[in-house]
Parts: sequence; C-alpha cells; structure tokens
Amino acid sequence: MPVVIAVILGGLVGAAWSNGFGMAVGAAVAWLLLRSQRQGWLIAGLLQAQRVSASSAISPSTVRTDAG
Repeated sequence: MPVVIAVILGGLVGAAWSNGFGMAVGAAVAWLLLRSQRQGWLIAGLLQAQRVSASSAISPSTVRTDAG
C-alpha cells in the first residue's frame, strides 16, 4: 500500500511540474526512493543479525582443548 501512495503522490508532483512525462518520471522516482529506503531497512536488519550472530559465536574459553 505505501508503494501505491508513493507512486500516486510522485505522479501528482510530476504532473504539477510538467505534463504527462513529468507524471511518469515523478511516479518512477517516488517508487525508486521507496524501494531504496526499503532495501536500506533490509540491509540494516541483516547487519544487525550478523552482529548478533557474531557475538554469540563460540568463544575460545568454551572450546574443549583436552582429548577426552
């Protein structure tokens, strides 16, 4: 739903700036900006998951060094 709203608002802004071509450009730019923001959120989530995973990795003090 946010994509539809962004495309409509971008189209309206583009139409106010220029005619039909401006509307298409405005809609495309709005869609690209929303997509970039969503990708940024996904990357931030992946980096956070990587940090959590790295912090919970096996530390040298928990590794058994004797053979048995």
